[in-house]
Amino acid sequence: PADVSLWFELASKRIELMRHDEVELAHRLTERVRSNERDAVWEAVLGIVLAMAALIATLLVARKLAIDIIVPLRRVTLGMSRLAQGDQDVYVESDWRSDEIGDMMRAMGVFQRNMAEIVQAQAKISGQAMVRRKERYQRALLDSFPFEVWLKDIEGRYLAVNRTLAENMGLSDPDAAIGQSDETLREPLLAAALRRSEQEVVLSGLPRVVEEGAPPIAGGPPRWLE
Repeated sequence: PADVSLWFELASKRIELMRHDEVELAHRLTERVRSNERDAVWEAVLGIVLAMAALIATLLVARKLAIDIIVPLRRVTLGMSRLAQGDQDVYVESDWRSDEIGDMMRAMGVFQRNMAEIVQAQAKISGQAMVRRKERYQRALLDSFPFEVWLKDIEGRYLAVNRTLAENMGLSDPDAAIGQSDETLREPLLAAALRRSEQEVVLSGLPRVVEEGAPPIAGGPPRWLE
């Protein structure tokens, strides 16, 4: 019985030690699991924070690109398209940039100035062509009248003369009378009479019909003009 009691006591102590070890192991395992869980949570939180930071950084970079590159490039593209269509009222941004977009802005400004010069030159050429056409039409209209037709300025200088009057004054080219007055083209008495008559019309603002004598042509009979 003493041996059985001793064995039982030793077995009980052994079982107690094993149970204590199991509890200690379970406690350590539990702590390890909890520690791993905490680490996993922190890693997850850190991953989320890093992902958010990367997303924010990406958005900031995208915004920077949009402000510095995409938007100016789109404006330049639209501006060039409007200039190519002949629109002169295109705002060209300042050329303070030193990159490729700045070069495009400066090129756009040069293109706009060149186009403005071309348009002005075309308008000038068109205006000159219009003046020449008007002169031809005026000449054709004046020369269509069988009687004398002329236009003078306030000083009595001829601005336009039809061919009938030029021939009556002994001129082969009607343009030869342009800029001259009756004092250089007519007899003195006739020139003075015409000048008085014209001044009366200018001062009164009323039309006037006069009869005047004109020198004969090539030794022909005297002529009277109204």
